[in-house]
Amino acid sequence: MTGRVDLSIQHGGAKAMPVNAELLGLLAAWEQDMADRGLSVEFRNQSAEVTRRFLLRVEANGRRRVDEITGGDVTEFVTHLAETWPAGAPMWRCSVLSSLSLDAGNGSSPLR
Repeated sequence: MTGRVDLSIQHGGAKAMPVNAELLGLLAAWEQDMADRGLSVEFRNQSAEVTRRFLLRVEANGRRRVDEITGGDVTEFVTHLAETWPAGAPMWRCSVLSSLSLDAGNGSSPLR
């Protein structure tokens, strides 16, 4: 316990979430893992937002299972962010994708 309270305010209403149960479950598990590791609320919120946007994008590109996600999906997402984020935006947030565990259950990461 840090004794901190999250007083942030969410603007803009509900955010789109992945429809696919497996991708939605991955997002929930990722958020829980970050909380279990005691990461700051701000970092968890920023990481969850980037991860949510990534999963929405791969879902829109037809991916329905975690083991269908490839390194090409990550490259495409980061390229899209670089093209759409304002100049000087904190692209370091994309580093969260490198630590997102996408283990397909067979001990190998589908990010190949």
